[in-house]
Amino acid sequence: MYAQDDWRVRSELTLNMGLRYEFVTPVWESHNELSNFSPTTQQLVLASSGSLYNRALVNPNRLNFAPRFGFAFTLDSRTVVRGGYGLSYQQFNRVAGANELASNLPNSVDIPITQFAPAAKTGAQPLCADTGPLPSSDLGTCFVATQQGYPTGMLTPPTAPFNLILNTPTYVPAHTPTEYVQSFQLNVERQLANHLILSIGYVGNTGTHELLLADFNQATPDNAAGTVPLQSRRPFNTTYCCSDISMAFNEGNSNYNSLQIKLEKRYRDGLYFINSFTWSHTIDDASGHLEEDDGDSEYVNLYNIAGDRGRSSLDQPINDTFAVTYDLPYGRGRPFGTTAPYLL
Repeated sequence: MYAQDDWRVRSELTLNMGLRYEFVTPVWESHNELSNFSPTTQQLVLASSGSLYNRALVNPNRLNFAPRFGFAFTLDSRTVVRGGYGLSYQQFNRVAGANELASNLPNSVDIPITQFAPAAKTGAQPLCADTGPLPSSDLGTCFVATQQGYPTGMLTPPTAPFNLILNTPTYVPAHTPTEYVQSFQLNVERQLANHLILSIGYVGNTGTHELLLADFNQATPDNAAGTVPLQSRRPFNTTYCCSDISMAFNEGNSNYNSLQIKLEKRYRDGLYFINSFTWSHTIDDASGHLEEDDGDSEYVNLYNIAGDRGRSSLDQPINDTFAVTYDLPYGRGRPFGTTAPYLL
């Protein structure tokens, strides 16, 4: 739902006000074939019929109100000041399989296997015996050749309690706030001469509750001697839980600030020139998934998220664009008639 109104307070001042309400359900599957990791039980919770939470295993957000406000003020016959603020929600952000609860057991089997061929210099493994179906116990002890196929039972969905040592679970916190961006701008537009306009302004935005990825079972640092086993340094290290836990959570922040200058020149014969210059800076906690420019990563250090904050991989400090547009003199009220020809 959305409501908006323009209010002309005085001849030189106009206000624009609006309020938008959004409700989008969390992702659910028609046959309830979803599951989510539970930190309390250290096991997977299966979706079921019933409420939105039962089906999606994530609570819906019902209070997403987005206000907007703007103004235009005429200083004199050649100068206008404009400004505005708006809040916008990002209701859905799919990052491949990293936040898809459909990728969890028992509906999807994901078993990472590290193999070292006999020709490898270190960590070599002997070839698995090429007689009959390979037992699943061979995994990790011998090198499985492609032509030998999958070991027996490897792709058979297990039953609870699920072995989350071999299968990396996906975890989306049940209380996940909706991402939103607050945008704001203030600019002054001045007519320097006939058909020559200069605009100088500040444009910025802040992103809150943006999607981050992390290993929810991130191990603490090893000792100086490097003798503490990896699994024993993880928060969850029982018989069935866990190796890595892929967590998608909305706790990221971003910030963008810019100076924007635009010069426009129009001619009566349909010729139009515009030059736009932007000087900006963008910082955030992490890059978007699969957007790992400049060595950035979408994963953050769960023990020190603030330590990952820095220049965004999307940061482009200087940007200048020059464009020329010519409006062809065809059509109603133009020198060459009322019908424009087809242009190939």
